[in-house]
Amino acid sequence: FCRAIVLKLFKLLHRTRQEVFKNDTRALEAARQKINEEFKNNQDETSEEKINEVLPVFIVFFHFA
Repeated sequence: FCRAIVLKLFKLLHRTRQEVFKNDTRALEAARQKINEEFKNNQDETSEEKINEVLPVFIVFFHFA
């Protein structure tokens, strides 16, 4: 899977987080930590199948954000 796409998604998640929780400091920090934690936990993943399992979760997040 293309690393550039994953990095773009990472940045997009953080920008979305800033918009969705812009007036809630605690939620901003919690979302920041969760996004960073999930990406860090999966940073060495190379299996396209495994990555494709995780991507729908982010798509749902963007749909409801």
